[in-house]
Order: sequence, then C-alpha cells, then structure tokens
Amino acid sequence: MKFSLAFYYLSWLATGASFHQPSFLSHRLILPSQTRGNLISANKGNALFSTTDDKEMIKMDKKVAAEVKNVQTRVPVDVNQIPLELLTPDSELLKPVKNANVQLATEEVGKLPNSSPSDGSEPWFWRGVVILMSALWGSNFVVVEAFTTAETSASLFAATRFWFAALGLLPFLFTKQKLTSELVLGGLEVGLWVGLGYCCQAIGLVTTTANKSSFICSLQVLFVVLYNAVMDRKLERKAVASTLLGLSGVGLIELASSGGVNVGDLWSIGMPVFFGFSYIRIAKFMSKYPDAALPFSALQMLGVALLATVWAIFDQGQLPLPQLADLLSGGSLVAIAYTGLITTAFAVILQSLSYKRLPTTEVSVLLVTEPVWAGVFSAIFLHSQMNTNDYVGSALILAACLLCEIPNKVMKQYLPWLVPDEPEKKRE
Repeated sequence: MKFSLAFYYLSWLATGASFHQPSFLSHRLILPSQTRGNLISANKGNALFSTTDDKEMIKMDKKVAAEVKNVQTRVPVDVNQIPLELLTPDSELLKPVKNANVQLATEEVGKLPNSSPSDGSEPWFWRGVVILMSALWGSNFVVVEAFTTAETSASLFAATRFWFAALGLLPFLFTKQKLTSELVLGGLEVGLWVGLGYCCQAIGLVTTTANKSSFICSLQVLFVVLYNAVMDRKLERKAVASTLLGLSGVGLIELASSGGVNVGDLWSIGMPVFFGFSYIRIAKFMSKYPDAALPFSALQMLGVALLATVWAIFDQGQLPLPQLADLLSGGSLVAIAYTGLITTAFAVILQSLSYKRLPTTEVSVLLVTEPVWAGVFSAIFLHSQMNTNDYVGSALILAACLLCEIPNKVMKQYLPWLVPDEPEKKRE
C-alpha cells in the first residue's frame, strides 16, 4: 500500500497538483501505468521509469485496483480519456455522487463497469416477486376447479380466458424488437404445447381436485430432466432418484384418494408432459432471441388462444357465441378475467422480468412452492382436506423437484453418491 501511495504522490507532483486533501483517494484513481505514460509524454521522469518492466506495471495496476474497492464518479467514463490535469481533487468530474457504487475493473485498466445496487435489497425483492408469481399460479388451480363444472364448458372457459391473456400481452408485439418469421412461428409453436397442457388441466379439474392436479403438474421438472437425459444419452443418478421420489409421491396421493385414480387424474398427466416440453422449446428460442422474452410470450399466448378456440368449436359443434354470452353474463366473468389477466398475462410478465434478475436455478426452486399455494387456497376457499398420505406424497414430490434443481456442486457436499465423479482432465 505504501508503494502504491508513492505513485499517487508522484503523479500529482508531475502535473503540478497539490496534495493538500488526503480524502481525494476515495474520489479518483490514477494507476501506475497511467502515471508512467503521462510522465513520459510530458518528458518528465523518464529515468524513473526507464528500467521498469511493462509487466510489472500491469501487476501494480491490479494491486492498486484491488486496494481501492470503490471508485465514485459523477459520470461513467473511461478515465484514460480524461486529461490528467483535469483530475484534481476539486474536479466536478470526481466529486462523489450520492448512492453511487462503481467498482474498478482490474483486468481492463481504467474501465468502469455498470453500477449495481450495493445494499442487497433488490434480489430479495425479486425473490418475493417469484413467490407472488408462484402463489398466483397456485390460485389458478382453485379458480378453474371452482368454475369448471359439468355444467360449464371447460373448452369455452379456457378459450375465453386465454383470449383475455393474449389481449393483455398484445402491446408487447409492437415494441422495437424485430419480429422475424422464426420468432413468430416459434412463439406460436410453443403456444401449441402450452395450450395442450392447459387443455389437460381444464379437463382434469372437472373431476379431480386442485391439490392433486397441482402436484401432478409439478412433475414437469422431472419430465425436463428425463428428456434431457434421453437426448444426451446420459441418465444421472440424481435424475433417477428424483424420478423415484416423484413417482412415489404421486402413488401415495392416488392411493390415499377415496375414489382411486379417476379420469381427471389421467388427463392431468398431460400437464407435466406438454408444459415440460414447452420449457425445452422456450429455452431454445430464448437462447437465440434473449431480448424478445415479452414479445415471444405474447406470441405464445396468441397460439394458446387459437388452440383453445379450435377446441371450443369442436367441443360445442359450432361457433359457441350463445354459450359465450351466457358465460360472460354470469359470475364466471370475474374468474375468467382473473385467470386470464392476473394469473396468466401478469404472471408471464413477472416471469420474464424475474428471470433477468435472478439465477434460473433459484427461480425454479422458488416456483416449486406452487402446489403448496394451491393446497393452501384449496383449503381456504374450497374447504378441501388432506390426510397423512397426501402430506407425505406432496412432500416427496416437492423433494423430487428440489433435487432436480440443486446444482451438482452443492449436491456433492451433502449427497456425493448422487453426483458422478468428474473425469480427470488429461494433461497436455
């Protein structure tokens, strides 16, 4: 540190600046290599640096940058482009800015990266957003079960709901994002898979409960893991353990049911398959169009609405305009608006924003709480009850989903037998 301070002192002497304000070290930073360059260009101090190796200067740069953790500036500029004589302790460019927190890069000398919040509050805010999103999706099962009965057409309810959602997301199609044919077709294709999953959900909830439907739906995590294992031709022990836990949980829940396995349960199995495959396709398109999350979601929801409309027409045998009028005139309108605009359109927006601010693994783990919320809302509003087998089976399903999302590095510390040993790298 003493050696670094000597370079600060020399830089000020070379430019005729005074060293009357020690606190300037928290406002500005001139690295050793910058000092050397300015001295040589001014024909001052050549002898001092003539025997110093450039590599040593780079090491000094990194050492000084490591010692000075925070550099606060009024404008995020490259300090190499500012004349040294302007970088005085009283310079307006170098006066501290309230709440500014810019860290100096050590690899690129003088480069100031983008600032980020230092209080750590933002990640917790977005974790809360993900939990809210999970609760919204959990409440969706309860609302659909309550309003989709033998008298109410599941197909018509779904079609109306998703047109509400598609219209809610429609403005995102008119952004600056260029809509290529691949992006449009990709969004509609993903909408097909998502729509099939929601169709299975709506049909299943006519005869099954929100609790069972939500826990069966959570198996989509296992489907993605198994699908990737088949495509990679590599089935890890963690995937096998997760699958066994998940199937055991579903088995306990079904055995605990008084009526056993019913038709609604079988329809519900389509949810993890179609939803899981839609996530795989979304990952593919988002890797190519990372800035098109919201337009892609709008296209996706448009595809879901079109599929649900076709389903409603075939289900009713005609364009169901009279039935639609009856549906919208009753109490179902509130349920349709809630599931369409809140639990679908609004939740999709939250999902797109949260994935940009939190690690994917963390979001996935928080979303595992979705069936828990479904159970809570089902108990409050539908007065449903769960027995011991239901609780144990639900816990096994949640454990299976969490096991899939835990990174191998963490897993190796606690359950090393589930993580294969990494092959040793060959020495060149």
